[in-house]
Amino acid sequence: MKNLIYKDLVYIINGCAFQAFAYAGPGYRERYYCQLLTKYFEEAKLAYVHQYKIDTLLYSKIVSKRYADFLIEDAVVLEIKIGEKWYKKDFDQINEYLKLTKKRLGLLILFTKNGARIKRIANL
Repeated sequence: MKNLIYKDLVYIINGCAFQAFAYAGPGYRERYYCQLLTKYFEEAKLAYVHQYKIDTLLYSKIVSKRYADFLIEDAVVLEIKIGEKWYKKDFDQINEYLKLTKKRLGLLILFTKNGARIKRIANL
């Protein structure tokens, strides 16, 4: 376990997600959980960008934009999902963001009726 990427940072992010669920419980939209997370990130003194813009380029020209839910400490791309299970498209989305940003780690946080579930996605 000592080879985990950004182990301490992810521990703090996970704690913020668990706090957000403990405060709100289940049944809210993604936007509300994102708003709660911004408050917990601020309390934890984490630098973050909400709705982080990711440009897609073709020959150095912007051809489209993507928006990750968060970029934390200029290191971890974070996507928030609501529901009871993961979908392939969720993993495809975070992998695309990691490739476009060249960041090493992404987190998928799924807010379910039973709590927050978190997946680490490495860009190796």
